[in-house]
Amino acid sequence: MAGAMEVRALLVSTDNITASMVRRSLNSVGVTPEEGVKVEDVMGRVRKQRFEAIVVDLSVPGARELLEQLRSDSSTKQAVLFALATGKASMREAFQLGATFVLEKPLSLDRTVRCFRAAHGLIVGERRRYYRHRISVAVMVMRGAGEPVTGYSVDVSTGGMLMDISTPLEENAQIKLQFSLPGLDEKLVIATEVIWCKGGKAGFRFLRFGRNSKEVLSNWLGQQIDKEMSTGNSMESKSAAFS
Repeated sequence: MAGAMEVRALLVSTDNITASMVRRSLNSVGVTPEEGVKVEDVMGRVRKQRFEAIVVDLSVPGARELLEQLRSDSSTKQAVLFALATGKASMREAFQLGATFVLEKPLSLDRTVRCFRAAHGLIVGERRRYYRHRISVAVMVMRGAGEPVTGYSVDVSTGGMLMDISTPLEENAQIKLQFSLPGLDEKLVIATEVIWCKGGKAGFRFLRFGRNSKEVLSNWLGQQIDKEMSTGNSMESKSAAFS
């Protein structure tokens, strides 16, 4: 569904039976799997796209090195990593390489579904960390001794904001933003750093939050995520009923 929040996983396996079982299990907990990716292409893919979970079958050549790299790379070090391993020794090794969860092969559908259900909170939590909500609200930009100017948000996350603003801003400048969110009376005040400013838009990274501002923003974004996921799940259920 367009506009619904999609939680995605990357699956690395050349075993069709294993891949089918993992795909069915991920779908059952509302996670969309992407598969058919070669080991050598994984790092390039995850650095360009966000995946909340990555499933690596250790029977694939190069999978152990990949798992270790995924855990150490800045783009994936917080991702929920699943390893599919054969035998107790291989399972222990997978944990040592950085896997969050390890499933023993051959897989059973019931056991695989239970594992992904248990991990669902972590997977969605990872999605929340990077979630950006598109919204247009007036934002007061306070530039130290300069006169405040007004911009309009394009999207906001717990870590920053993209804004439409006609006034040029210097990169790396530290600037306070003040704005309100729909449905809330509180004014949020956040100290930020200008990451970039070009073509009438600017990106800000949040540095320090005024009193209650971080909690208010996190809770509000969490509500938007829940709404999007609820809407997406509702539409999926209706679609399944008519298929």
